[in-house]
Amino acid sequence: MKKMAIVFLIFGLVGLMAGEFKFNPQKDNFNELYKFCANSYSQKGINFEDKKTDREVCTKYLNEISEVYKKDCELGNASKCLTLALLYQNGEYNFSQNDKKYLLYAKKSCDCNFVSACSSIAVSYHIKSQNENDKNIKKEYEKQAKYYYEKACKLGHKLSCNSIKGF
Repeated sequence: MKKMAIVFLIFGLVGLMAGEFKFNPQKDNFNELYKFCANSYSQKGINFEDKKTDREVCTKYLNEISEVYKKDCELGNASKCLTLALLYQNGEYNFSQNDKKYLLYAKKSCDCNFVSACSSIAVSYHIKSQNENDKNIKKEYEKQAKYYYEKACKLGHKLSCNSIKGF
């Protein structure tokens, strides 16, 4: 009886995995797509009934979400701007790492007073300043880091307030 229950459990799980992941960029939470993509890139792709691998499905939805989030960002949705920024910063999935696009979207988010974006930019410039050998460029990165730490601090980010002291 126990063996039979285990067999049904296994077939039930396989059946669940056989259906294609569904995602609506207009309505669904990005975290669900992120979890799906993280799983699909950490393992070998699973073949679905329509012969698409989970990575192909992930790429499809990331392309869709990218277009939707770019439009939403242009309309002032700070959260969507930061999500795009972080995808470009980390170079995850089908997004190639692109510091200029990261800063573009993160700054749009920060301009809307989204504290996480301001803090993220500050940390990015801070790290750049620590890795830069050219004194003039290093000084500019430090100036930018301080500016964004100060903005994040004014928006209530205590860690940023503490980080300003290093400048």
